[in-house]
Amino acid sequence: MNALDAKLLSRIFTFAASDAVAVSHVSRYWRAIALQTPQLWSTLTTDLGPIAATVFLERSQDAPLDIHIELSIAADDAYTRIRMFMQYTLPHVSRWRSFVVDVPIAAWMNVVLECCVEGLAGRTLELDLLSLRVNSNEGDYGYGAREAPPVPVVPLPFAPRSLVLDAVPTWHPALFSSHLVTLDVRNHTPPAPALGSSGKPSYQFVQSTMTDMASFLTLLHGAPNLQSLHVASSTPTPSRAPHPSFTLPYLDTLVVRIVDAPTLASLLEHVTLPALTTLDITWAGREQQGISSFLSNLGPLVPHLHTLRIATVAQVPPLTWSTLFAHLPALTHLALEATGANIDVLSTLVNLPRLASLTLRHQDDLTLEALEALAVARMGRPGIEPLQYLEVAWCERVQPDDAPALRTVVPHVVVRDVDDEDDDDLEYRMEEMDLDGSGDSDSADDDDDDEMDEDEDDEDDIKAELEFLRELVLFPLFPPEEKTLTWTVPISRDNRVHGNRVHGT
Repeated sequence: MNALDAKLLSRIFTFAASDAVAVSHVSRYWRAIALQTPQLWSTLTTDLGPIAATVFLERSQDAPLDIHIELSIAADDAYTRIRMFMQYTLPHVSRWRSFVVDVPIAAWMNVVLECCVEGLAGRTLELDLLSLRVNSNEGDYGYGAREAPPVPVVPLPFAPRSLVLDAVPTWHPALFSSHLVTLDVRNHTPPAPALGSSGKPSYQFVQSTMTDMASFLTLLHGAPNLQSLHVASSTPTPSRAPHPSFTLPYLDTLVVRIVDAPTLASLLEHVTLPALTTLDITWAGREQQGISSFLSNLGPLVPHLHTLRIATVAQVPPLTWSTLFAHLPALTHLALEATGANIDVLSTLVNLPRLASLTLRHQDDLTLEALEALAVARMGRPGIEPLQYLEVAWCERVQPDDAPALRTVVPHVVVRDVDDEDDDDLEYRMEEMDLDGSGDSDSADDDDDDEMDEDEDDEDDIKAELEFLRELVLFPLFPPEEKTLTWTVPISRDNRVHGNRVHGT
């Protein structure tokens, strides 16, 4: 590493900003370069004491600062630590690039926000990221009930490009300006009460802190350059106040989780989204009629959609899907989870002209024959592109043994077993195999090694998964030319891969 050019090594160091001290203590050469790399010292956290923070601020020179306040419920003297941290970072507020606050108690968040209001003294600070989170679920420390969330009486002095409000209801119009590009609102609606030890419902959470629908629409109207909107567990309360319709011309991604169908319908009725290409919806209830009605009327509102994910425990009838898909000619990637997909539902996908990727999860009525019929029906038809990727996960009637048959009609197939409960991690056991795309497997050269006795079909599943990820077809989707994959694969002593996770960067 000492042979590397100083500028190149300095550039590498910027990716290790979370461990500046360690980098600067490797060697004299590294230390000399580290001390001349301001970006390495530009992240300030509450873990730094006053002396260390002063050193970081000095060494960061004029570099933009990333300010992080992250405390657990076990933190000692939290109020003192917060005020001291704000005291030595606020004089450099003109250099703040991002401001992230993650605390378990609402009163601590109030202290942080009060310090910001006082320190900025009427000025408005533009930030790349403002993330405010009250995480009150630290059960390991015996903290069970959420306190009343903060409601600042004065507008917060920030104009962020990306805004995350997690159980922090700061609905001030100043935050929702033309500067805002990404908005993430979550955990402003209390979950259903859990049964306590007595068998009676235990209401540990406060009432909804989400603003009403009319006010929420007003806030969105004030952010005309919004490109991405995520709303999770934050249903706007009903409002009788009328609100005129408006357009968000640049919004291309909408993710909505645990928000009821009527509320989402009301949102889309008032907001025109001509650039929307990605829609991700998760419903928790079984309101089949409301969900079916919403989906039947959704198509004309999002005609340019190319990525759609629907997850719901409600059984959606085939006619609803047929009505929806008739208005989505550009749909390329589709993911359905627990929607009751069967051969009748799959038949509605035959005429989607550009459908290339299909993911089906938790579909108990799904069969191998239905999947084969769909893939075959899309082959050789004018104006209809054949399926390129198929993922079937946790479907009782489709097992990993069916993968070879499916690969005869779909190039890339992944079938996950119903016993695999890990919904997010790509964790597999497989032979030591080539991961650079050449397709060679070292395990095939040693038939006598009992430790290398991995099922060939499982290996094919892994290869298909890796190849698919390289092509970036799996939901969520990003353009291949804008994304690169990095693989982190720990190898155990017996040359097997255990619990490997695929990381995208």
